[in-house]
Amino acid sequence: MNKHGLSQHPGTPAFLKRAHDVSLVVAEQGMPLYRDKNGGLFWGGWGSFYTVCTGEDAGPLMRYAEMLGQKYGLIEGCFSLPEDLFRARHVHPMLVIPSGTRAESRMELYDGKTRNQTRRAREAPFAVTLTRGTIPAGWHELYLKTRGRLGSKPHGRAYFEALEECFGDSLRCIVAKDGEQIVGSTVYIVYGEYVHLLENISEPSHWPRRVNNLVYDEMIRLSIEEGARTIDFGLTGAHDTSHLDFKKGFGGIEHYIVSRTFGSPVHRAVAFVRRVQRAVMRRISR
Repeated sequence: MNKHGLSQHPGTPAFLKRAHDVSLVVAEQGMPLYRDKNGGLFWGGWGSFYTVCTGEDAGPLMRYAEMLGQKYGLIEGCFSLPEDLFRARHVHPMLVIPSGTRAESRMELYDGKTRNQTRRAREAPFAVTLTRGTIPAGWHELYLKTRGRLGSKPHGRAYFEALEECFGDSLRCIVAKDGEQIVGSTVYIVYGEYVHLLENISEPSHWPRRVNNLVYDEMIRLSIEEGARTIDFGLTGAHDTSHLDFKKGFGGIEHYIVSRTFGSPVHRAVAFVRRVQRAVMRRISR
């Protein structure tokens, strides 16, 4: 199978070590094997920094994963496939850009509803800018508000400083402003013909003017101009229909994260006991 994604970016190992204390062990079959701070092994990447596998036959890849599980004790997959073989908990919609597509014709890739909403968003009086290698001042405040609204734990500023330093000009940030106020943004990484969206934040008061459509569309426009062939809209819960429908509206096709474990029954039993022990220790320490 063909393999691409953020796991292949040369800045990823240093970033994962610095931001998450996750260490690169070795590369197997073109995909990295990482160890986290608890000793867990992950083949294909870690978190959002997964490997995208495309092609027709996933059988050899699955057999190799089982062999790695026997070799290393127990591993967890962190790669995606175009088919849902294991009832994935997370998916990542991807826009595959046909050869010859020009930025001016990008909206032909969107569905009708998204196309109309995006055209209206382009008429709104927002100032849209792009920065490379840095995230502008004032961005983090809106990010915290967005994460709070979604009920998800935010990353600290050190996380984004690590992104800037490890990925350099590969890191891009699109910002939409209403006057001096940041009201929408996408943060993404470019690696060759592959683009990966990491963050989309916005001000709810500006949703009626479709600010999210605007920053998505600007990311797609600029990416096509730079020669992108694949735009990955990032991890989404498999049952998060609201966000999935939004991403599919821009032409995103679901790929499925393989997060199952591979290894012998003995290794699985040992891993289960260790998880129980860690859970008990967390409860005791509270």
